[in-house]
Amino acid sequence: MIQVVKKSCKLQVNIKSKSISTSNKLSKLKTFNAETVLCGNISKVDYHNHTNFTDGKNTVEECVIKAIDKGLTTIGFSEHVSKNEEWMKEWFARYLEDIEMCKKKYTEIDILCGIEAKINDDNGNLNVDEKYIETVDYVIGVLHTYPKFKSNKDVKLKLLNKKQLVDIEELYNLSVLKNSNVDIIGHVGAIYKRFSRYGDLPLNAFENIIEMAGKVDIAFELSGRYHQGLTLPLLNLCTKHNTKVSFGSDAHHLKDIGLIIDVLKREL
Repeated sequence: MIQVVKKSCKLQVNIKSKSISTSNKLSKLKTFNAETVLCGNISKVDYHNHTNFTDGKNTVEECVIKAIDKGLTTIGFSEHVSKNEEWMKEWFARYLEDIEMCKKKYTEIDILCGIEAKINDDNGNLNVDEKYIETVDYVIGVLHTYPKFKSNKDVKLKLLNKKQLVDIEELYNLSVLKNSNVDIIGHVGAIYKRFSRYGDLPLNAFENIIEMAGKVDIAFELSGRYHQGLTLPLLNLCTKHNTKVSFGSDAHHLKDIGLIIDVLKREL
């Protein structure tokens, strides 16, 4: 296991910039050096939050107020997206407008606008039109379903053994990393954990994904929802492979905003 001496630690932050057409400003997504986090330098940011525009329970403004109360310095929204154009037209423009309104109203916190896009195949194609990617600060690429199966509850999945399921999970998470539009790979291991009978994804599979993320300069999300009990070994792997990390709670309720910060403080 990697040894970290706290007194020698220096704060290291990686800033990835992307031009944002919605505000005509330069937005900055901050990702973090894993060894710095291991030293206890935990920035109070949370980039993975959902609102009632998709499957969250609260408005953008309610989430911002909660983030301020929680002491966060940055909150990022990452709504689910789709190639279903009619569905996107129903809400996406209003999503951008609400975030812009909150940026002007709540200047004491940085507010970023992102999307969570799922992988469609093993070639790195995302389930979103690129025109939406151009309007946001960052993209979280995720595995939500195993593309070659009808659903995560497909009876055929139950016939696969542990190694086969690990291989599938690894294959499609590595596919996320093929897409240059992705800034963060989100909740790695979540589908395996939720729909297999084997618990957490093995660390050797995490390591293969983390190593590739480092090579292509995509941040690895530490998830408050799915990585409880794993943050220390995952940070050690990110340190080993010089992979930047991002913080995300995958919050769908106000109580879960900033959860990843609580998890890191408890486990490190």
